[in-house]
Order: sequence, then structure tokens, then C-alpha cells
Amino acid sequence: MKVSYGTMQMGSELSYESSHKLLDQYIEKGYYKLDTAQMYPVPGSQDHFCLTEKLLGDWVKKHTVNDQSKIRISTKFPNYSKRLTYLRKNKSNIISYQELKDSITSSLKRLNIPII
Repeated sequence: MKVSYGTMQMGSELSYESSHKLLDQYIEKGYYKLDTAQMYPVPGSQDHFCLTEKLLGDWVKKHTVNDQSKIRISTKFPNYSKRLTYLRKNKSNIISYQELKDSITSSLKRLNIPII
């Protein structure tokens, strides 16, 4: 069975320290797949935008190269929202190639994943 650990409350309802402890326990059990999003933590706010990705990046950085090579992280790019206008710079439902590329690059940097 493959399991993915969802991180949407990490950095808000779960502190940095508690989140890191849970993530450590998760990989100690032999699981390495994580799911996050740029708009996490939930409930979202402009002040906390991308905070969970940063939290995960700090956690990844403290692990051995061997463990880092096993960790699999999926993240998501937000669509434009009239209510949450900070989610995207482009105020359009159409996502340009450049905007997507910049977003992916930014996520990789926050997650401490090498850009190859």
C-alpha cells in the first residue's frame, strides 16, 4: 500500500516543531511520500502563503542525502481566486508558461529540492 501524508495544517494548527516531529515519525515508519500546496497551510492567509512548503524545505534540509533521495513531495499551483487575490500575480484563469515555470522553480527552492 502506498500512503501520502497530507500537510495542509502544518505551520498553522500544527507548529513547526510538532510538524517536524510528525514528519520524522512518518519516515521512521518507512513512508516518504508527502503532499502539499503553495496555498497551505489551511486556513490560508496572505501572511502564511507558501509557509508549509518552507516548513517542509527546512525539514528536508536536516536529513541525510540518503533519506532526501527517498522523499517524494507533490505540490500544487493555485488557480486565480477573486476572494484570495494573493494566490497568483496574474489575475487570469489562463496560466502562462512563464508563470507556471516561475511557480515551479519557487516551490522547488522553498522545498530545498535541487533544480536540475
